[in-house]
Amino acid sequence: MRKFYYFLMAYLCSFIFALNFQFLPPILPLIINEWEIGRGQAGLLMGVFSLPPLLFSLLGGYFLDKYGTKVPTVISLGLLLIGDLLCLISQNYPIMFLGRLIMGSGAIVLSLASLRVWAEKFKNNNLGLVMGIGGTAAPIATFLSFNLFSYLGNKYTWKTPILILTILTSIVFLLVLLTYKEEKKEFFVDSSILSSIKSLSSKVWILGLVWVFFNAGSLTFLTFAPDFFTSRGMIPSLASSVSSIYIIGAFFGPFVGYFLDKIKKTYLFIFFGTIFLSIVILLIGFLKTNVFLLFIAGIFATLVPPSVFYTLPKLTPKLGLGYAALGTLINFGNLVAPTLVGFAKDITKSYNSSFILMSIFILTSGLLSLNFRRD
Repeated sequence: MRKFYYFLMAYLCSFIFALNFQFLPPILPLIINEWEIGRGQAGLLMGVFSLPPLLFSLLGGYFLDKYGTKVPTVISLGLLLIGDLLCLISQNYPIMFLGRLIMGSGAIVLSLASLRVWAEKFKNNNLGLVMGIGGTAAPIATFLSFNLFSYLGNKYTWKTPILILTILTSIVFLLVLLTYKEEKKEFFVDSSILSSIKSLSSKVWILGLVWVFFNAGSLTFLTFAPDFFTSRGMIPSLASSVSSIYIIGAFFGPFVGYFLDKIKKTYLFIFFGTIFLSIVILLIGFLKTNVFLLFIAGIFATLVPPSVFYTLPKLTPKLGLGYAALGTLINFGNLVAPTLVGFAKDITKSYNSSFILMSIFILTSGLLSLNFRRD
């Protein structure tokens, strides 16, 4: 039961982190119209969330390894809450930008804590299955955002979803603050953060590149999918619901995790998942809207996250710092990729160039995964 408790608390943290990250895409068309901002500026609202984790994830991971989970996680949730409140009261782009930046500061540790808890508690016991189930937290949060938040934003105001987000973040903050109890454990830290970083295997960084290029395509697709389908004539609420079909495939994650425990050749899951996903993303961008293609794309995308998270503990015992290395690189991608894809649309006046760019990102991830053929 104790292991289940730790799994559940980590799951809730992962869920609220993802919901804070992904609440914006379904209401972006409304904000774009109200504030008359460009797609590049809209992409930057998504990307700035990743700036603090990009700069300080390694420090956050080091502190998790050295001081444990609870205190850094409570601070992170508090920062998310402050950012939520700023977004809720924002009347212009700069205040919303500041709110997203503070939320990103909370993401420094929160994006790592759940993965570290799962890897630490289940390393020798069904880790693949745990990562597969845990990996559904972000898709559920995204599905909720793209459907419920989109509906509420269009029916009432785009601030209504942010109010609900603020309430949910408050609940998780109080749960962790009042109920989470740290277990005594062995930490893997050197005398300084620099020596700890230097001791990481080069393959940790290669795995980080696999992860960053995958998300540069996949998450950026989710960011702009509602606006893409709106540009094809759908009403915003329907466009968000159609976009969320991509996420349904993620519910196959537990099955992927189960087979990871059996097969253990993680590069096969990553390689084939990304190669086929890069093709389907292009088809979505250039063909008429096809719901089935979105579903197939989601299934291929689901092969990657559990495989990446399963691989990391085999490369280093410093779980916080290891996942922080992945986080540093992915946050660089999250900062740059949506902005590049958004500007590509602004410059060419077409989403074709954006979809080509996203496909190239995902294809690069698959090619990099071949470095793990012998692991």
